[in-house]
Amino acid sequence: MNFNTIDFFLFYAIIFVCFYLLKAKYRIYLLLVASYYFYLTWSPEFIILVLFSTLIDFFIGKKIYLSQNKKAIFWLRMSILCNLALLFTFKYYNFFGDVFFRLTDIELTKSSLPLPIAISYYTFQTLSYSIDVFRKKVVPEKNIIRFALYVCFFPQLLAGPIERSNDLLPQLSFNKDYDYDSVSKGLIIFAWGLILKMAMADRIAPFTKTLYSNPDFFDGATHLLGAYYCAYQLYGDFGGYSLIAIGIAKTFGVKLSMNFSSPFYSSSFSEFWKRWHMTLTSWLKDYIYFPLGGSRKSLLNTLRNIIIVFFLSGLWHGANYTYIFFGLFFAIGFCLEVIIKHFFKLSRIPVLSVFIVFNVCALSQVFFRSAKISDSFLIFRKIFGDFNFKSFVSNNLFSYENMYFALVMITIIMLVDLYNYISERSALEKLYQSSAFVKWNFYLLMSIVILFFGDWGAKDFIYFYY
Repeated sequence: MNFNTIDFFLFYAIIFVCFYLLKAKYRIYLLLVASYYFYLTWSPEFIILVLFSTLIDFFIGKKIYLSQNKKAIFWLRMSILCNLALLFTFKYYNFFGDVFFRLTDIELTKSSLPLPIAISYYTFQTLSYSIDVFRKKVVPEKNIIRFALYVCFFPQLLAGPIERSNDLLPQLSFNKDYDYDSVSKGLIIFAWGLILKMAMADRIAPFTKTLYSNPDFFDGATHLLGAYYCAYQLYGDFGGYSLIAIGIAKTFGVKLSMNFSSPFYSSSFSEFWKRWHMTLTSWLKDYIYFPLGGSRKSLLNTLRNIIIVFFLSGLWHGANYTYIFFGLFFAIGFCLEVIIKHFFKLSRIPVLSVFIVFNVCALSQVFFRSAKISDSFLIFRKIFGDFNFKSFVSNNLFSYENMYFALVMITIIMLVDLYNYISERSALEKLYQSSAFVKWNFYLLMSIVILFFGDWGAKDFIYFYY
């Protein structure tokens, strides 16, 4: 049941109406049942894994809190082991089995288990809870129903944002009355997310799908354009999902974390990763980068920590060499930036810096979108050695639907992002504070774009399978 389908709109409308008709104490049960039902429509055979992860960390969290020193460390290790065992078994077993075979020539039995949807998200969320309990940042949750909803809250279950327990758990009491401002703002954010997904990302999708399904057929100029379009597609798809999740949650009185903030205007790699998939970046920084020492020690240690974090970030995205190279590609850029800052005091030229960061982001999509690492290297060879403009202009991929409408939407969305980047208030917040005439005309325009220009092919969100 995708967010961009009539089925989901009906599901959401029923849950929303029932939520505000019920007494406050029953709302959490409604949302928990709705969240489990929502997951069952996607991956019914793996609901047991969600329940397992919930129960393990709920009870281990209590054990950690009540234990001292070595016993607390033991229970924390149990939590880490259980969560990583889930990830390894269902996501990484075959990949590391292949690596082991290449190193030792010993072939392990292949697993036929499919990848459970959302496993990377809810395991990271429960794992952060156990670590925070161990660090005494939070006290363990006493109500298992509330903790279960923290793990599987349906707006952000499938692709984040990755929430922290101290932010999300206190909001799951649902004792506030219906708030018109909160609901209306949530619906505006929801609609804007649908526009990013349906009117931009899904319009680009046929072009990038054709391009990467047969990379040998196209020239370097087409692949370079494809890298730019992939960057916008991923932003529209994942950024759109995040906004939809934030908007839906807001209508229930829950504030989720921002996940994207005008990333393509970043003038450094550090700024980019503070604006792109912000909750994953924050998670990796707090639970891996800082425990490794962060940037507190020598330059070499800092560079080592950066490479480890980006290697793990790439691996988190998927069990494929392409994702590892995707992470390491950014690690190189980040390390070069740190080295330059360490040895030279250069004044940053904003426009040039933005251009460089955006182009590195676009080129990283070659790794991210390729099915095989050999395809990635083939595409790079074409980009830097087969720049055939004649083939580029005559390419039959350039239909109106695939290219020009998407370009219009990219321009509009990037202008909105520019306003968000330079303004203290977001464009949507500014809109909400406008006159009723301006607001309702813009609502009408958003509805028209979604209904008549959005792609209603119910395409899955890209990050559902990471």
